Amino acid sequence: MGISVYTENQIHDRVYVGGESSEQLERLLDKAAENGLLADVGRVGDTMFNIPQLYRLDAELTALAESWPELAADVAVISAMIQRIIRNRGYLRLAGD
Repeated sequence: MGISVYTENQIHDRVYVGGESSEQLERLLDKAAENGLLADVGRVGDTMFNIPQLYRLDAELTALAESWPELAADVAVISAMIQRIIRNRGYLRLAGD
């Protein structure tokens, strides 16, 4: 159980990228700021981020890495994924169990 991570293109073709990304994201969610986008990720149900939200999410992750240096590697991986999604003009979908 946990959160499954998917990327989607503009017509919502979905690709599973979970596995390690799911574990990294779970660690980041545990430290999420109460007023940030990560705090709104449902551990049950789906959460989807569009490009404007992904820019905000990436900035939130940078701040998270500054506050929790031990999460820097996790932030780097998720941030790289976010940048790929933005370049491809897609979406990030998180599916909670």
